[in-house]
This record gives sequence, structure tokens and C-alpha cells, in this order.
Amino acid sequence: MKPYRSDDNINKRIYISGKMRGLERLRIEGGFNKAFNELVVKYGCHPQNIISPVSLDRMFPCFEEEEFLELDLFLIKKMKIKVIYLMANWPTSEGAKKEKALAEELGLEIWEQPKSEEVELKWKK
Repeated sequence: MKPYRSDDNINKRIYISGKMRGLERLRIEGGFNKAFNELVVKYGCHPQNIISPVSLDRMFPCFEEEEFLELDLFLIKKMKIKVIYLMANWPTSEGAKKEKALAEELGLEIWEQPKSEEVELKWKK
């Protein structure tokens, strides 16, 4: 489903899902920050209701990949998440695929970031 702007979005708790593993830290943070800002500015979501795995990764840097995924799935189940926002790169992430499958199982709204909004960082040499 394409994201939409609504007065109801201010109260929806949203989880951002996308590829993290195997990418440079700056690219990860840039992509997730852009998704966060899109949710707030374009779709009227409240910043305190948006959960980003980048923040979780900073809090638990010692977690192994599987532990981190377990935490993500637990949060989606238990934190009254209403929407999962799939970043444009989600099909390349096994974790994001599992998060999407759980969202479908739980009957959550699934919003997909339009492909044109995917962050591409170009490095100056």
C-alpha cells in the first residue's frame, strides 16, 4: 500500500523496515533518517510514534544479527505497531522480509516507500 497523509497518522505507531546488514553505517543512517523524515513531514506521523531499528542498533551494539531480528519481531508484536513502513530496499533484506511477513500475519497496514525516494549516496573523490 502506498503511504498516505491522514489526521489519524499522528496516533499510529510505525516501525521502519529496510536493509541494514552489509551497508556502510552512513548509508544506513541516511536511509532510515530520510524514511523517518518522510513519515513526519509527508504523512503527518508523530516522531515519538516512529520506531527505527537504527536507534535500537545503537542501544544494543553487542547483539548478533539473529538477536537483533528477534528484538525487531518482538517489538512489532508487542508495541502496538499499526503500520510497517518498508523502505525501497526492503526486498534485499532477509530481516525486512520476515518483518513484512509478521506484519501481514498480524493484519498491520503495510506502507511501501516509493522507489524514487530511496536514498542514493554519491561519494566525492
